[in-house]
Amino acid sequence: MEKNYFEMLCEIISENEKMKKFKALQKNKNEFNFVNNSQSYDIVYDESKKLVLLNFVCGEKITELSSWLFDVESLTRKDINLIAEDFIETMSGKNKKYTKQSKKSTKSSDESNITGIFFANRMVNIFPDLKLEIQKEKDFYERFRSASFACENILPKIQKFAENPSEKNKFVKLGKLLSEMYENGTLDVRSIITMGILNSISGEKETQNLKKVLTPELNKAWDAALKYKGKKVNPEKSKSKKSLLSKALDMQQQSK
Repeated sequence: MEKNYFEMLCEIISENEKMKKFKALQKNKNEFNFVNNSQSYDIVYDESKKLVLLNFVCGEKITELSSWLFDVESLTRKDINLIAEDFIETMSGKNKKYTKQSKKSTKSSDESNITGIFFANRMVNIFPDLKLEIQKEKDFYERFRSASFACENILPKIQKFAENPSEKNKFVKLGKLLSEMYENGTLDVRSIITMGILNSISGEKETQNLKKVLTPELNKAWDAALKYKGKKVNPEKSKSKKSLLSKALDMQQQSK
């Protein structure tokens, strides 16, 4: 592989301050392992599919956490930095999802590292042109506006795709990704998906197309969220750290 972009990616990750507790080991030319006292991750370059993957390793079980297009013919240094940032955020975050906890306790927590920026980065796998829009958002705003970004940039792409899901495999992948992000995301991410994106999908045909590729759990949450479509959810007066979207999701869940 020319210029060995994969090794460059892993070098950027290993030298990051947030990864100082991890030991990096190169297994072969296309695989690196990052391990600390309690967690182990593999970064794998799949040459045939032109993808780079981040996997969580627990014994013999391997869970894919993130995947990015990695076409060396069009790859830039900015692309590599964006992928590195996503992988670093995942490995160094307070990721409770992949410890031996029950799913119920994980879902009720807002400690997941599936955050708004993580969600946006994962959507690049479906809509590659989001990559530039994410970078513009970061350059222009001091703090990534997760909800606004999703409504302004992700929603229109999903709406258009739902109107004409000609690429069936890609459309199924979109449904799977939305479902995974909802299941494992923070309250804000779950609210962005249900109340920000799905509630804003227009057209019965488009709605039904999407419902076919979403999990029953996400479809149920979408149906519940529709009760709040067009309604204003006022923030509480108490000193709560929850965002407006989180409060709305709480109300949505209480109505089930």
